[in-house]
Amino acid sequence: MELVQLDVTDATSVSTAVASVIRRAGRIDILVNNAGVGIIGAAEESSVAQAQQLFDTNFFGLVRLTREVLPHLRAQGGGRIINIGSVLGLLPAPYAALYSASKHAVEGTRGLWTMKPGNSACGCQSSNPVSPRPRSAPMPSMPIH
Repeated sequence: MELVQLDVTDATSVSTAVASVIRRAGRIDILVNNAGVGIIGAAEESSVAQAQQLFDTNFFGLVRLTREVLPHLRAQGGGRIINIGSVLGLLPAPYAALYSASKHAVEGTRGLWTMKPGNSACGCQSSNPVSPRPRSAPMPSMPIH
């Protein structure tokens, strides 16, 4: 197994890492979006800059990687994307408002990648540690109009 350095908050790092994997392995079969950070405290106690950093990792990192990998999955005829969420994305908790909001955004991506017409090459799945089972959003085989 080879490790690839990656910073999900940096678009160049994401592109370089994905290209490196494809160059070494010839393909990508699975993407597990698992990067995450947290902020503990009431929402009003955190700065906007802290909230932006949180969302940049927890949500926009997932978006960057998925946008970079998905065309390869489509081109090769299949693959899987797994987004690791949190129960706090479903049920907010005290002193975790911003973290909960970022994980709620992750939950919202479950169907996002299925909205493009003809998007049939891979499945997208969301999971969190206390979910009884993963929630899948299979890619439609027919275009959505």
